[in-house]
Amino acid sequence: MSEQSCLRASRTVLPRLREMWCLGVGFVLMGVFPQAAPVARRFIGVLSACIVAAIMASGPAWAEYLLNPGDVISIATIGSDDLKQSAMIDAEGELTLPLIGRVKAAGLTIDDLRTRVVSILATKVLRRLTADGREYPVVLSASQLSLMISQYAPVYVTGDVAKPGEQTYRPGLTVRQAVALAGGYDVMRFRMQNPFLEAADLQAEYNGLWAEYVQRQAELLRIKAELAGETRIDTQSVAKLGVPAASASRTLDLQNEVLASRVEDRKKELASLVDGIAQENKRVATLAELEQKESEGSVADQGEYDRVKVLFDKGAVPITRVSEMRRLILISSTRELQTLVQRYGVEREQQELSRKLQHYRDQIQIGILEDLVKTELDIKKLHARLQATQEKIVYTSMVKSQLVRGGDSKPDLTIHRAGNAQVFSGPIDQDTQLLPGDVLEVMLHVAPVPAPSE
Repeated sequence: MSEQSCLRASRTVLPRLREMWCLGVGFVLMGVFPQAAPVARRFIGVLSACIVAAIMASGPAWAEYLLNPGDVISIATIGSDDLKQSAMIDAEGELTLPLIGRVKAAGLTIDDLRTRVVSILATKVLRRLTADGREYPVVLSASQLSLMISQYAPVYVTGDVAKPGEQTYRPGLTVRQAVALAGGYDVMRFRMQNPFLEAADLQAEYNGLWAEYVQRQAELLRIKAELAGETRIDTQSVAKLGVPAASASRTLDLQNEVLASRVEDRKKELASLVDGIAQENKRVATLAELEQKESEGSVADQGEYDRVKVLFDKGAVPITRVSEMRRLILISSTRELQTLVQRYGVEREQQELSRKLQHYRDQIQIGILEDLVKTELDIKKLHARLQATQEKIVYTSMVKSQLVRGGDSKPDLTIHRAGNAQVFSGPIDQDTQLLPGDVLEVMLHVAPVPAPSE
């Protein structure tokens, strides 16, 4: 049998051997069964040898185990049920026993506690009644007292196990056994259908999202350049994409082509409107000049009419001459009015073209700003999806790596010992034995997330 097996066996049977030894000694000393004394003595000798061997095998660590809150202590006496009871050490580290009261137990070994209880009982006198009703005093001796740990404080397993939580402690419990009771190592704490297939799907989804994210980032750079009135994206903006230079260069070249096409299209539209406004300006100027000439002709005709009218009054010219001059004045006035109306119409068209030009420029600015807001929102959404997918890849890769490495995986193990603010100071492996109240923390290694493919 190995040394570890001997230790576990001895720690399991040691309390029982002590109790049986105490009972045997009590039988002999009390003379309850005098005829059985020789057999009892031989029995005591064998038990004593077993106890010595068990104590030697148990080692100093277990022999010096200090009681903790949560341990349940059972006490019994030979020939008396007054002290037979099980009590738990409370949060204050004290134990409440009949005829004794509250006793400080936490921080003591079971032997120290037994000694303390015996010393207290030595000062106590019990009153017993005989069959005929007479009362007599009884003083309990150490050999009549049985004191043992019937239930230990639980241990706790937390971290990357299937069922973290509280576990019942048994002497000799190892880290390997505690992890097995907790359902084994399991970073996800739920079962996946196939981590290998899910990892491949998630990686493909991550690569697709990353490509779209880079594309949106390049679009954002193009929109900002467009908003600033630039015709090309600054080459120094390549570093902002966070991707290899070759991929960024190809993406930015495409966006530069888009930018150049949009700028050229807007230039043509703007040139058409500006040219239309220039043509209308020329028409307005021509009509204004014609209007000036028509006004001057109308004024001249009016002067000639006034002169003919004077001559007609003197009888120097016939009435037909006056009528002709009136017709000329009417024609001149009509032409001047028509030119004026035509000029007003051209000016309205000029103002409409100017308004269209300004509206087109405003619409360009508004459209660029709307594209900017939409693209930034899309980038934020893509960033959130990338983070979520990356976290899924991390957990899936951890499960996959555990399946690949199997039993050869070496998780990080930490033991937080009860009653001690420090962590367990000794070397820890899966065969390290736990003590009641210990908290075992398990952490699996995270497999690195693969970089997105170009």
